[in-house]
Amino acid sequence: MPSRAQFPFAYASYLRRNFPDVWKLGGNIRGNATYLLWQKYRRGDRTPAVLHWWEVERPAWIARHYHDHRIAGVIAQVKWGAVGTLGVRGMKKVIEEEIRKRYWK
Repeated sequence: MPSRAQFPFAYASYLRRNFPDVWKLGGNIRGNATYLLWQKYRRGDRTPAVLHWWEVERPAWIARHYHDHRIAGVIAQVKWGAVGTLGVRGMKKVIEEEIRKRYWK
């Protein structure tokens, strides 16, 4: 069953800043917009739009993508601040394998 657990925001921000080619692998239009909504929620923004995202859109998206395990799906989960079936450790493993493949050939 999908959880409301959040992926570590600091790692997501690090990934976004330092590995843009990897970041681009998952949901660039909606994913980038939702990452900004996640930032707002974390900063305490509880406007109707942000709350709707947190309470309705995010849980529905997580339920549909909870089992994603390939790099594109894992990056998309990160952008939504979600933790899928791989767990944080498994997600980071998939991401770090992609980083090694792209940057340390």
